[in-house]
Amino acid sequence: MKWTFFIAFSLLLLSCKKDEPVESNGSLQVLNDQTFQSNVKNGTGVSVVFYHAAWCSICKDQRPHVESAAEMSSLNAVFFGEIDHVDYEPVFDAEGVSFFPQIWIYKDGVFKEAINGAGSPTTSAEIEQAITPYL
Repeated sequence: MKWTFFIAFSLLLLSCKKDEPVESNGSLQVLNDQTFQSNVKNGTGVSVVFYHAAWCSICKDQRPHVESAAEMSSLNAVFFGEIDHVDYEPVFDAEGVSFFPQIWIYKDGVFKEAINGAGSPTTSAEIEQAITPYL
């Protein structure tokens, strides 16, 4: 069991090599502890949070799909936010996010579904499809 965890963790580290941080283009609101609480946990309606690390190459591949979903007119009632692991690790710990990238859907502050962004990126259409039942 110990070796399985070690191998899985090593593969994750190798797949997320350090690069330059990614700047947000404004379609995702950057969240911190306080804005996460006010907009997601205490918010009403549907919220989507993109959990990532700015240095993670897989996260960089996933980002355009999340940003594209955030700009879809069919999802204009949905709050989209992002949290960087390096800046706000306590939020990851409190929510139980153990790896990234992940896209989590909340309804009225309650976690509903996680979309794993590792491997091939989840497309904006797949993100839309996952969110639609909660609208």
